[in-house]
Amino acid sequence: MTESTRLDNIGPDYTDNPASESEETCMARLHSLLTKSRSSTSDPSPPPRKKNLRRTQMVQKDSQNISDGQMHTLDVLDPTPPHTPSRTDYDRAVKPSPRLTRSKWRAAAMIQYHQKGLDIRSRQQHNDPNIFPFQALPPELRMAVYFELLVTDDRILPTWRGARKATKQQKRMHINILLTCKMCHDEGLQVLYGENIFDFGEICNRPNNFSKPFVARIGLHTASLIRIVFAEYSAASEELSQSDTTPDARRLHDSKPTQLSVAHLRTFFSTFGISLPSLRLLAISIMPYGNDQATDDLLKLADPEVRSDMDLRMKWLDAKNGKERLAQLVDGICKREKGLVKANYWTDVDGWIGISFAPPSSGREWIVYQGVRGKEGNVVDGKEEDDTEEGGPVEGSAAPKAALVLHRV
Repeated sequence: MTESTRLDNIGPDYTDNPASESEETCMARLHSLLTKSRSSTSDPSPPPRKKNLRRTQMVQKDSQNISDGQMHTLDVLDPTPPHTPSRTDYDRAVKPSPRLTRSKWRAAAMIQYHQKGLDIRSRQQHNDPNIFPFQALPPELRMAVYFELLVTDDRILPTWRGARKATKQQKRMHINILLTCKMCHDEGLQVLYGENIFDFGEICNRPNNFSKPFVARIGLHTASLIRIVFAEYSAASEELSQSDTTPDARRLHDSKPTQLSVAHLRTFFSTFGISLPSLRLLAISIMPYGNDQATDDLLKLADPEVRSDMDLRMKWLDAKNGKERLAQLVDGICKREKGLVKANYWTDVDGWIGISFAPPSSGREWIVYQGVRGKEGNVVDGKEEDDTEEGGPVEGSAAPKAALVLHRV
């Protein structure tokens, strides 16, 4: 058997030894390869690839709604499995998620506002009578406009305290002016957080993460712009913090700072980014004995007959809530803590608020933070000076003269 006969019997695509091929066979193979390459370059469309019929039938059986374009990718040469649409994909295609809907709405609104701003900027302001030059007004007039739009006639609660009965219809705040431009945003924030009353409620018995939800919503820098703060302090907490000599009282008195002090106020407001000297007004009303946890703890230390008999309990509360007794309690706090001064709401607190506000607690005993002031009236926080007429706060003049308050409108 010759070499050519052996190659013909085996086939044109196989040889035992490539070196034993004849020149005619090599030339024929090169010619066929050259022909294939020319045909592939002349025809831009690739040759059809073989289909795996078994796999195609399985995919068609599992998902009959796949389009022809997706079926074209299901061949044997593709190692990645095909994407089978699920019910969730169809739901998203028909009905988008609420988050996507809100994002689209916000984007459309921002585009609309941006386009409107470009139209206004392109006009000639001195020729268009419908455009008011608000930014050309003096700062005093702009602040008066911000005060009318951004200051409400009631207190603002930084945290949710449950449903309460409204005593009046609260004035609405129009905060959309903050979205007009950067200047209005910066100036408006100063009025929004500097002129409204923020009521923090009971200030001592609070958890460590009390400020976290509020700061997370508005930011630490924005929270530091607060200037008027109302708070409450329980008279029962003050008595309970001083009567810790018995084992029962020590057991009831936990590690929370129930006693009102300047150090506790400084720590509490630092979590909001607020510095005590930067506050225009910090007014704390003394809550009388009543429905609070400290009063319940004091009742546990009282005579069992007082706890069981309702009449005796009411007499006990009336004796605790006597005007002279509460006044002595406030005097003791102010004597102990430098910078806290006894005050009257109508003479020492109401004058530093830019709105007509009469809270239900206006008849209580009040304490205001005044800091330790030097001879020039500057706050010297952290230093102790004598409560003299020149170097310290004087009772009856709790509001600092250097503060700037907008007039009531």
